[in-house]
Amino acid sequence: MHVDRDNLSAKLWLDPDVRLAENLGYKRHELRVIERLAHENLENLRDE
Repeated sequence: MHVDRDNLSAKLWLDPDVRLAENLGYKRHELRVIERLAHENLENLRDE
């Protein structure tokens, strides 16, 4: 999964579990929010 905002970008693996693959500019607390949201919506994200 890719998360982009302005000049920031993050890539997360969703399988077998949510895991950060790459971060370009997001602060740690922003990544925690992104990871939490990915965990909360994991089944829906996997179906996309």
